[in-house]
Amino acid sequence: MNNRVTHLLRAITMGSAAFLAQSALSQVVGYNNTTTYSGDFFNYADPTPNPGNYNGEAGNEIGLTGSLSSYTITAFDVQFDFLNSSLTTTGTPAGGETVDLTFYQNNGSIVDGYPSPSTVLYTTGAVPFSTAGINGFTTGQSLNDTGLSVTVPQDFTWTVTFGGLTAGETAGLAVYGPATVGDNSGDSWVNTTGGWTLEVNAPGEPFPLEYGAEAFVTAVPEPSTVALGVAGAFALLAARRKK
Repeated sequence: MNNRVTHLLRAITMGSAAFLAQSALSQVVGYNNTTTYSGDFFNYADPTPNPGNYNGEAGNEIGLTGSLSSYTITAFDVQFDFLNSSLTTTGTPAGGETVDLTFYQNNGSIVDGYPSPSTVLYTTGAVPFSTAGINGFTTGQSLNDTGLSVTVPQDFTWTVTFGGLTAGETAGLAVYGPATVGDNSGDSWVNTTGGWTLEVNAPGEPFPLEYGAEAFVTAVPEPSTVALGVAGAFALLAARRKK
């Protein structure tokens, strides 16, 4: 084989290997707030809400561990409660309840000094409780969404929306904290008919509104990383030609 062709193939192979080593990264935990349960939950989905409760969606703005500008979510787990109006698990649900997990980019209007969730990056749509294996009232229920490939910025907001609840049913997110991987702002984005608000726990409550969730990610290589891999291939080729 012609030497120039041989050197070219070797250079491209080595450059490709450098790129693949960066891009084919293993799945790791990018965020984890499932270690310490407070024993409480933020009850915001209730057809007949008590003061302080909300219909709509709620969740946390989180920061994934590391320092890259974007990551790929491969799996996401969130914990919630589904209770009767007495906040217990007795009785039988009416049926027809749904849950929807959504990821947002925080590039919306400013609320209390912070950009609100706006661009939808991912949503499951309304998943029936029965499909998620929920057939009765429960505490500490997990919704585990796997097989994902969703690119998100390092800082983004996830929310949960409950639907189909009837009078006598209520649902909310389990309060955990502090996060052991990544970080959380300690407040909750809540979206109701009046738009997005930032909510904090009531005075005297010992726990911030940080919800039980875990995200598995792979890192998305920076453009500079890809460029370095290609540059390395051509630099090697140039060095070979000088010999």
